Amino acid sequence: MALLVVGLQFWIARHRGRGECFIAFRTNQWVGLFVFAGIAAQYALGDEWLMTLLGNR
Repeated sequence: MALLVVGLQFWIARHRGRGECFIAFRTNQWVGLFVFAGIAAQYALGDEWLMTLLGNR
């Protein structure tokens, strides 16, 4: 999800306009949220859930 939000930020600010860059900057909190949630889920649930989700079990 964080990668999608970063891609959206690049798309919004692609012309380097002041307003567009500010909008992209304001969405930065979502990148941090998704990275934090992923790390927290990794610690809370362990590696097994990810391997099961990816079908590597």
